Formats: sequence, structure tokens, C-alpha cells
Amino acid sequence: MSRDAYSAALDVVRLAVPDFAERKNVPVTDAERDAVAGTVLESFHPRELRDLVQARPDAVALAANAISRTLDILLAIRVILLMAHLEDREPPAGGALLAEAEDTVDRLVANDLDGVFQRWDDPMEIVRQHYARLSRGPKPFLSMTLAQGKAHASFAFGDRTNEIAREVRDA
Repeated sequence: MSRDAYSAALDVVRLAVPDFAERKNVPVTDAERDAVAGTVLESFHPRELRDLVQARPDAVALAANAISRTLDILLAIRVILLMAHLEDREPPAGGALLAEAEDTVDRLVANDLDGVFQRWDDPMEIVRQHYARLSRGPKPFLSMTLAQGKAHASFAFGDRTNEIAREVRDA
């Protein structure tokens, strides 16, 4: 694939990211938009890049899912960093932070079967709900309801969640 074709595919994804970010309630800066677009295209085969530029439905669906997952990971990173800050501890560094965010996203259903994307709360609200659930007893998972109430997912933010639950019970 030529450099021009890659640039064209990158432009297509760059244009789509803000719309997805708005639908999912994951605000992105221009730099984050570019990083999401680049991350999405890393997983594409050159033939899929060409298909994306030509707006083939299978390539567009692949890009949509990749954008959605990448935004989910970005939000998980924000929540993990916020929790570390509120708990006055060092956040996981670099690759460990990314791995924890990916693991968190892998344990939840981000999209329902009809392609309705999860619309996230503000990261501070997610953390508030998480701690509120912990204060009600040993329920270490944060619960979410997907758009239109079609599905439900529970997840925890890394191994730290169970440790937090034990601290709350012991207090």
C-alpha cells in the first residue's frame, strides 16, 4: 500500500473518531484523536486499508469496532489514573497501565448485539459509583447498563479492586 493510501485511510479514521467519542462520551483532544486513529490502523492489513478508503462495509465495520475498543481503553486508562490519584498511590507505568486497561475492557461488554455503543459516564462518576458499591459491602465489581438497557456488564479495575474491597470491610 502506498503512503498516500495509508494517509487517506488515516484521514478517514481521524474524521470518524470525534463522532464515536461523542457517542461514547469519551472526549478526546486532537492529539488523542490522532493517537486513536494510528492505533486503529496498526491492526489493519494493507488490503483492509484500501477497503476502508473505498468504504467497503466489512472494512468500515472493522474500523468502527477498533475505534470503539480503543476509546474504551482510553476511558479505562483515565479511570485507573484517577483511582490511583485518589488513593494517593503510583499508577501503573506505561505498558502495565495499558495492559490493565485492556484487561478491564476485555472483561466487559462494550457493545450490544445491535451495534449500540456504550455511552460512558464521566470518569469521576465511574469512580464514585465504584467506591459507593464497595461501601455497601464486598461487591468488588462496577456495574454498568448498556444503552437502551439491552445488556448489563460488571467489571473491576485490575487486581486493586479486590484489595480495596478488603480495606473497606476491615475499616
